[in-house]
Formats: sequence, structure tokens, C-alpha cells
Amino acid sequence: MSVDVLLNCPTGGQFVWISIFFTMSADRVLLGVGLVYFVAFCSLYIQLPGLIGDDGIAPVRLLPLSVPKSWQDFMLGTPTLLRFKDLVSLDAYHFTEALVLIGILISFLVVVSRSLRLVAFYLALWLCFLSVVKVIAPLERFWWSSTLLEAGLMATILSFQLGKRRYFPSYHIVAFSVRWLLFRITVSAGLAKLSQRDSEWWSLGALKSHMDSQLLPTPVAWYTTALPDWILRLVCAVVLMMHLITPVLFLVPLPGVQLFCFYSEVLLYAPMLVCGNYGFDSLLMLSLCYVFRPNGSNSKKGSTILRLMSTAASLSLISVVLYASAVFFGVRPSGNKINVDITVPYEHFRLLVGDLIRYSVPAACVIFGLTLLYSIYTALRARGCMRKMEHLTVVLLTGLAATGLFLGSSVSWSYVLSTCKHNLPDIAEYFYFDLVCYA
Repeated sequence: MSVDVLLNCPTGGQFVWISIFFTMSADRVLLGVGLVYFVAFCSLYIQLPGLIGDDGIAPVRLLPLSVPKSWQDFMLGTPTLLRFKDLVSLDAYHFTEALVLIGILISFLVVVSRSLRLVAFYLALWLCFLSVVKVIAPLERFWWSSTLLEAGLMATILSFQLGKRRYFPSYHIVAFSVRWLLFRITVSAGLAKLSQRDSEWWSLGALKSHMDSQLLPTPVAWYTTALPDWILRLVCAVVLMMHLITPVLFLVPLPGVQLFCFYSEVLLYAPMLVCGNYGFDSLLMLSLCYVFRPNGSNSKKGSTILRLMSTAASLSLISVVLYASAVFFGVRPSGNKINVDITVPYEHFRLLVGDLIRYSVPAACVIFGLTLLYSIYTALRARGCMRKMEHLTVVLLTGLAATGLFLGSSVSWSYVLSTCKHNLPDIAEYFYFDLVCYA
């Protein structure tokens, strides 16, 4: 019971107690992913003629899409349902259009009806989106397509557990996978701003020019540029802090830390959604952030001492991050203003980035291993032999899928700094090259 309270993870007889909270937290993630699918498929349907039509950028009729000779040929070749177009007597374009329409219909259903958020529907959405992305060359190169595919696969696993309408200990494995995805995306976005030595970002003056030059600004963006210069610089510093410093807390399984991460991510992505039209990027990030929300296991039956220890540890870690941010940005009050400047030289920053990437993978590996072991331990504490077997089976299957995703994503993450990728084991490279065609 003591470890459960400290790590915010329920066990044993608490399954019934927290089932409603689990479904609330997980259901919001599934709702958000379903809504993102709906927006993505609707956008694709409008753009299909210009993208893959006969007179489009990359006509789909020119692609060599033959019926797969075997299951391996399909999995290791081009994994798209369009390869079965001859079996339904449709040409490639109309088959793609049919897949998009199916995606629109299913995503609409999972958004409007909670009872239809089933594993079969989320698996169908993932297959339809994967099939369409693989035949649209311009779309395949966008990072948000691979992000939605990875998030959609996690939503599929999560929907299986939610379909049982009760808590499963394997939820923590899925939650870790989503937090690892958010960590990689958020830090990568921050590195893109500073690693290229962009003078505007290093001088903290990029926010105003970004609002002025973005492709599809909203009216709010115009009012934002009218703010005083010191406020824009401060906001720019906060954005960089949330991209580069706050994410180090994403994988820490303390409830107070996770709640801090949730609000920091909302504070980062909600203004992006309000100030600019970035498709479903910000909406997807906001949806995934719900894995940071407490899952309802903060039962008052827990030890008061351990709750205090958890709170103290959370406050200590958050304080360290805030202090590091203040040092990095040289925060100093000046009358009614707060002045900020990046105080770390570029060469030192590069060293810090290298250490972050180099040590984040082994640290995440340790946390993932502990999460997996704790999920197994929790499954074995379920009441009844059949319940134990059911929970343990789900934990092992979820853990196997999450392990493959983690190993494969670790390789792509290490490519951010080329000198780190050789430190990974060969099995990670194996998973990466097997999974790269699905992202």
C-alpha cells in the first residue's frame, strides 16, 4: 500500500474505487485522439484531388501497388490497404477516397459516443490513416503524420483496456509510452529553435516576428504583437523553458510532478491553438497531456506520511527545474519589468543537449522497466485467480508492444545527436528498422 500511494498507482481492492477515475482520464485521451483523426481525415478529403488525383502533385495511379504475395510481403513492404484495391474492383484514387470517408465516419462515431470508443474502431482508424499516408508522399514527410500514427497506436491499446470499463494495471505502461512521446516531441521542438543558432530565438525576440510571419494567424496573434517588448521576451523565455527544461520531469511518476507537467503543457499548447492555425498539432498534444492528470488513485486511505513525502519530493523537483530555468534565462526584476536573457553560451548549450539526449534513453529505460515490473506486481495483487490471469496477460501483451515502440523510438530520438546512436544495443536498431515503415 505504501508504494501505491507514493507512485500514485492503485492495487488490489482499490480497483473498483478508482475505475471511474481511470476511465475519465483515459477517455479524454481517446476522445482527443478521435477528434484529431476526424479533423485529419476531413482535411485529407478536401486535399485528395490536389495531392494524389490524376492532375495532383503525386498521382496515386503511378504507384506500384500490387496485391501482397504473403503476410510478410505486406508487413515489410508498403503497409497500405490500397494494395488490395484489385480485390474490390476500385482504382487507387477511389479506394483512397473510400478509406478517408470510412475514417471520417468512424472518427465521428468515437467522438460523439463514448460507448463506441472500442479497440476495433481505433485500430481501423490507425489502419486507414496509415494506408493513406503511405501513398501521399508530401504527407509522409511531415512529422505530425508519424506523431498521429504513434499516438493512434497507443490509443488503440488504451481503448482495449477502457472497453473493459474498469481499471487495468497496464494503463501505467501506456501512460509511460505517451509521456515518452511527449518528451521527445517537446524537446525536439525546443532544440529546433536553439540548436541552429537562430539569432532571433537566442535574443528572445522571436515571438513577435513569429506572430507576424506565421502562415495562418488568428486575430489574437495581432493583439499579441502589441504587447510590450519585455513581456514578449518573457513569454519567449517561458516557451523555451517549457520546451527544453520542464520535459525532464515528464517521466517522473510522482503525482505532484505529473500535475505540474499537465498544466505546463496546457500553458504551452493552448496559446498556440489560439494564436495560429496549425492543423491538429496542438490539439493532439493537448489531448495526450491528459496522461499527466491524476488517475484517481489518491485515496484518503493512504499513509499521510507517504503522501507528505510524495508532495515534498514533487515540490523539490519542481523547485530545481524553476531555479535552473531562472539561471538559464538570467531572470532579474527591474522596477515594474522582468528582464530575461539567455546566459548560457552556445557551445555550453550544445554540451548540455548532448548530455540530455545521451542520458535520457537509459533513464527512460530504467523508469520503463520499473513501470513494467510494478504493473506485473499490481496485476498479481488482483482478487481472484481469473482476474489475476486476465490482468497479467494484458500487462504482458501491452508491455511487449510498448517495449518495441520504446526501443524503436529510442533510435530515432538518438538521431537528434548523431554521436549518441551508436551507444544503443543492436536490438533497438532492429526494432527501429522494422517499425520505421509504420511511421
